[in-house]
Amino acid sequence: MGYEVSLIDEKGKVLRPSKDEMVVTYNYQTLFKFRLLRDRKAKETQDLLKVVVDEFGTTRDPDYYKCTKGNVGYTCSILLKWALEFPEATWKVVD
Repeated sequence: MGYEVSLIDEKGKVLRPSKDEMVVTYNYQTLFKFRLLRDRKAKETQDLLKVVVDEFGTTRDPDYYKCTKGNVGYTCSILLKWALEFPEATWKVVD
């Protein structure tokens, strides 16, 4: 299980379903609280995501479920790309 993270438009529809949806393991919550994104505009979270990516890096561990800075940073780098592409969209984070 994990957090279902996506960006939604003003009508509540997921932008590019399956391409811009992600399930993030709960294991990562000790390093980054993905709930911080919930209901915020993507443009409001760009700086936060960039700080995480810059601080943690994006070098992944072969074990996706392992809570490492690299795994969290890599995940946030994907979310940052979405936020930059769709700044007016709103984050949807479901536990």
